[in-house]
Formats: sequence, C-alpha cells, structure tokens
Amino acid sequence: KELTETEMELFTDFVLQSTLPPNPVRNLDNSLTPMQAMGKEIYFGGPEENRATVFIRTCNECHTLDPVANQDKGVEHPGFFGTDGRYSFVFTSEMFKVPHLRNMYQKVGMFTMHSPANGLMGPKNARMIKGFPFIIPEHKGDQIRGFGFTHDGAIGTMAQFYQIAAFVNLGEAKNEVIADFVPGIDPGNVNVIADILIPANSGGFLPYVEPGTWSNDENDFPEGYKYLAKTNDPFFSQINPVSGQPVGMEELDAIEQFSFVFPTNMAPAVGQQVTVTTNLRPDAINRAKLLEQQAQKSLLHERCDLVVKSTHQGEETGRVFDPISRRYLNGAGEALYISELLTEAPLTFSCVPPGDGVRVALDRDGDLYADTVELAAGTYPNDSSSYPQVTSPPVSAFCRWFPFLCK
Repeated sequence: KELTETEMELFTDFVLQSTLPPNPVRNLDNSLTPMQAMGKEIYFGGPEENRATVFIRTCNECHTLDPVANQDKGVEHPGFFGTDGRYSFVFTSEMFKVPHLRNMYQKVGMFTMHSPANGLMGPKNARMIKGFPFIIPEHKGDQIRGFGFTHDGAIGTMAQFYQIAAFVNLGEAKNEVIADFVPGIDPGNVNVIADILIPANSGGFLPYVEPGTWSNDENDFPEGYKYLAKTNDPFFSQINPVSGQPVGMEELDAIEQFSFVFPTNMAPAVGQQVTVTTNLRPDAINRAKLLEQQAQKSLLHERCDLVVKSTHQGEETGRVFDPISRRYLNGAGEALYISELLTEAPLTFSCVPPGDGVRVALDRDGDLYADTVELAAGTYPNDSSSYPQVTSPPVSAFCRWFPFLCK
C-alpha cells in the first residue's frame, strides 16, 4: 500500500529521530591505536593541520568531523561526522552531498575493483595504473557487487579509494598523467593545464612502485603509459626508516584504519554490558569500572548513562550512576559506591544512551514515580497512566538529582 502524504510526513519525522549505532571497531574507552592515531593526524592535515591530501584541502575540510557542531542549536543529536551537509562536484555525472563516514566498517563483501584478465595494460586496469596503485589489482574470488565504497558502491576497499589520482602525490609524472587524461595535449606543453587540473598535490600519498617493475625506456610503452618509465626514480620507492615500510602504503593503512573507527553520535561503550557474579571476578569488576569512566565523560558523543540492576528479596531493583558523586542512586535516595554495591552481587551493569539512565534504572514509564514506589503502591511501573493516586506528584529525589527530567 502506498503511503499517503500525511503518512510519509509521519514516517519521515519518525526516522529522522534515529541515529547510527556506536562504532563496534573502536576501543571501548574511545582511545586510538598508534596506527589509528596516525590516520587521524593525516585526516586533520598533519601536525600543523595544513597538509592538503586532496590538492588544496585536508580530508576534514570536505568530510567535516566536528562532534559538537550544532550543539548550540539545541538539536537532539549534535555533531558532524564526515559531512556538514554541503554538496561537492567530483567529476561524476551528478552533484552529490558529501557523505558521512560513520558506517565505513559495514561495507563488506567486495574486495577488489578489477580483474587482471586483460593484463596490466588492458582497459580494465588502465584507471588503476593511472593512479599508481600501491597494490596491483588481482582477482579475489566472488564479490558482492555494489557493497563497496563511493555513492554506487563500486570501489572495493578504502585502500583502493585512496589510490585514485586525487589523493596521490604524482611527483614528476604529473604532466604525463594529465596529458593522457586530456587527449591531444603534448606532455611538453601541459604545465598550465596540469596545474589547473591536478596541482602538485605534495600532501598526497606517496605511491610505491618496486624498482625494476617497469622499463626505464619510454619507447617500451604505448601512448598514455609512458610515465611509467619514471617510476624507477627513488621518489616512487621511499621507505620509512623507522618502520621499514613504504611511506605511502603505511599512511594509506593508517587513514584506512582511522576510517574504520570513525566516531559516531554514540560512544563505543553504549550498549555494553557486564555482569559481576558472586565470585567477584576481577575482570568483570574492571569492566564495570571502565564503564564508569565512560559515564563520566563530558562530551555527549563520548559518554553513556550507566545503570545497574540486581535482585533484592525477589524484586528487581535498579540504580543509576551519578558521575559527579561517583555513586549509584536508587529511587529512595540511597547512594552507594561500587565497592559497597558489590555486596549485592550478582549485578548487571549496562551503558545506555545519554538521557536514558533514569528511565532504564529507576522510572521505566517516565511518570516521575520510582518503580519501587509504584510496586509498593500496587501500580504498574511500566505504564505511565498507572501511578499512585495522590493530588500531585511528590517532589521526589528525581527532581533534585536530575532537574532536566522535571520540566
């Protein structure tokens, strides 16, 4: 059945309240590995924030990462996570909005762009060769078409995406590459056009071509591929003396790894849960304390609300962690540190989205009467229309602890 215009508006209002889940690849404490941190530094333009990996822009100048953007507008889910809504022309048939990067880790099932069936000089591989591939394309078995990257899902991996010419420092071969892209242009007279279409891009990724891969003699190559003779120059085989890895490949790996742990509106700890049983295993207690640390973070996209559930005299009871006092509060106003709370094990700690802690732990139906109060009064704590019959809601501990809940 086709939705009516009114139904579509209602559906749109509903779906716009959704937010993407936490990144499951990112460390629970929101820290980065050394390689991920290296990728983040490149993304923001290097130590001086002025390295333009795409001609005249840093990665962040197109794919904006600003977790507090729009926060002053009072929006429910502030922040830009890869896009600020602007459009971009990138030499395709349409203008597309710059995409967000919160779900790069989900793009699985397609692992390569081309088959080498026609050989390296064949038309299927021509575009990759023009980008100076760090890794020569090879057939890797069956693929799921369209589950890769870019708007049409046509590029198999992030590593291949970052090998296109726009991200690569072409060095001395720049003019020859441009001459091939612009038919009829003499490589010897292409400087002006080259500087317009593809500037030197000194901040791009350095290609790595194993010395001896291609002949030094331009006459060994057909038109459009003569620049490959330049790849025996040391420029195309630079090695990081510390790691021993090709510079470009190492940076490519770093930016890819950072892309896979790209921040989202939700902290990595949201949705995490651990049960501390009566044997008080240290690893379970340490995980609970890790969740406490995440509940104390100041930025919305980095924190969670921490709740704990236990069973007391046959009844489920809940507490919510107060990040200021670092104690767990129940509906009666009792506050306990985790060391005191452990005497009530087994305990299940859960990190829930910011703002949901009170509802999950103390007041399931949000009617400002604690679940324990409703159970004692014989009303239903999961039904907001069922609550103790008094003339007005009491000035409960909720309003003292959580004034934002009492409007």
